[in-house]
Amino acid sequence: MEFIVFLGMPGTGKGTQCSLLKERDGVLSLSPGEIIRAKLSQDKEIADSVNRGELLSDDFIMNLVSENLNVLTKSNDSGVLIFDGIPRTIGQAKILNDLLETQFNSSPSLVVCFTVKKRLIINRLNNRVICSSCNAPGQLSKNFVCSVCGGKSYTKRLDDDSAVIRKRLFNNRKNTNEIYDFYRLNGAKCVKLDADSNIDSVYKKLKRVVLSTKI
Repeated sequence: MEFIVFLGMPGTGKGTQCSLLKERDGVLSLSPGEIIRAKLSQDKEIADSVNRGELLSDDFIMNLVSENLNVLTKSNDSGVLIFDGIPRTIGQAKILNDLLETQFNSSPSLVVCFTVKKRLIINRLNNRVICSSCNAPGQLSKNFVCSVCGGKSYTKRLDDDSAVIRKRLFNNRKNTNEIYDFYRLNGAKCVKLDADSNIDSVYKKLKRVVLSTKI
C-alpha cells in the first residue's frame, strides 16, 4: 500500500482533487474533515468548536483516523491511499507515522503541498459549497453542477464565513510549513503544487506528480 499526504491551506483544492482521483482513478482517500462533519449533527460540542474555526485535539482526530483506516484498508485494496487534510499538526504527523509503521510497516512516500494565493483562497472559501450527492467540494454558481458526479444540489459549510476563514488560515499556515519540512527531513518525496488554476489543469499536474505510485 502506497500512502500519500495532501497538505495545504483550506481552500487550496485538496478535497476536490481527492474526489477526482477517487472517482477517475479508484484510489482510496481518508479525510478527517468529512468524518468530523458527519458527526456535527450528533455532537453539539464538536459542532461548536468546528464552526468557530478551532482545532480539535490531536488525540481525537487521530483516533478517528485509526478507526477509519482499518475499515478502508480491509474493504479495498486499490494500492494507494491519500490522507486529505491530515496531518494538520506536527503531533498528528508523528502519530500517523507511528500508526502506519505499526500497522503496515510503512510511512507516507509522497507529500503534495497545494499552494494558492491568499486572496484566491479567501474567495474560494467564501463561495465554497458541498455537493449533496457525493460530498465533493465545489464553487457556488447560478447553475451549480458538481464536477465529480454531476449533481445539481449543494449545501454550505457553516465554518465558511469570513471571520472563521481568517482564523483557520492563521492556524494552518505555520503548521503546514512545519509538517512539510518534517516529511522532507524524514525522507519522503515532497512536492509543492501550484493550484491557482482551474480544476482540470490542477488534476493533470497532480496526476503527473503521482505517477511514481500505483495510480
